[in-house]
Amino acid sequence: MNTITTGQTTTTSNRLRVAVGYFLTFMSLGVVAASLGPALPTLAERTGVGFAQISILLTARSIGYMVGSPLAGRLLDRVKPHAVMIVGLVVMIATMLAVPEIPILWILVAILVLMGIAESAADVGGNTLLSWLYREDVGPFMNALHFCWGIGNVIAPAIMVQAFLLGGDLRWAFIALSVLILPPILWIMFQPAPVNPRPVTVEDSQPINWLPVGLFTAFLLLYVGLEINFGSWIFTYAVERGFADETAGLLNSAYWGAFTVGRLLSIPLASKLRPSQLIQSELVLAAISLAVMTLWQDAPIALWIGTIGLGFSLSAIFPTTISLAERRIGISGKITGIFMAGAGLGGLILPLAIGYGIESVGPQAFIYIMLTILALLLIVYRVVLRVAKTPAE
Repeated sequence: MNTITTGQTTTTSNRLRVAVGYFLTFMSLGVVAASLGPALPTLAERTGVGFAQISILLTARSIGYMVGSPLAGRLLDRVKPHAVMIVGLVVMIATMLAVPEIPILWILVAILVLMGIAESAADVGGNTLLSWLYREDVGPFMNALHFCWGIGNVIAPAIMVQAFLLGGDLRWAFIALSVLILPPILWIMFQPAPVNPRPVTVEDSQPINWLPVGLFTAFLLLYVGLEINFGSWIFTYAVERGFADETAGLLNSAYWGAFTVGRLLSIPLASKLRPSQLIQSELVLAAISLAVMTLWQDAPIALWIGTIGLGFSLSAIFPTTISLAERRIGISGKITGIFMAGAGLGGLILPLAIGYGIESVGPQAFIYIMLTILALLLIVYRVVLRVAKTPAE
């Protein structure tokens, strides 16, 4: 596979052609991410376990992602980066095809760990290579990359529903979803890979400045904990507050719908605002949204306004943080892998605190935990800006 350098000899059309492969990859990642949830009841029935036991598959996938992210980052710096992404995508197809065929829980757990590792290779690869491709101009393209993940989230449930309506079973739904992972493989295979602007030999001679890297990682850990866990627990919170299941489901959909729309709108905003400005604006809007939900907890309209506002406000923070890190400290595959491992940890450990809080204190614990996470986000963000300054600053 050839390599492509950013700079004098690289045209805008050449870079965009390479970037399309990463956009398709993230759409595939969204498809895989959204496929497991709707499949859990069927998988529980096939393996003969309850819902509590089958939910271990989500944890297994997160563990695989956390383990795979640092490894993928190291490989990107040392071998052909497109090869790393392609291997990850191929393994994603293999594990997707295997999931509906396995009736034994512990084997399914092993497959989901492998799926998480494969996803991390594609995820770390897309984020890192797009940063290498556009460097300081990566902002709007990074937001577009993560918007494609949202598109995949929307596509997967629709395909699964259609497969069931047409008389198919889980097997045919997963086959259909696996087909969607083929286009990025075929596209990336014939595209040159961007070159690491900071060669690995230079990185090895200049140790990582762990303070800003650790702060960025902590920020992403808290952010993912807020984003994923709000989306995962808002249904339960709404039901505990007296909403019907159908209405709670609509509220959950409204959150992810606002999230996807926000990522779309952030693409032009990222070309007009500095990453630090965009993140700060979104954190302020998130604080307002949670404040509305907290001050008027018994008002249904406040819950709707707060949920939609939070989904919209959180939408661009993750990709914009990657853009900010590229500007402030420069990112390599190794650093991106550390970021993604931290993000995976946020989605893994915080559900335990929320579940315990709701069970011990009541549904209001959910909102207070969300507020606590947001307050920590704001504090860490201010420290990040002070520690990781641009050369001009």
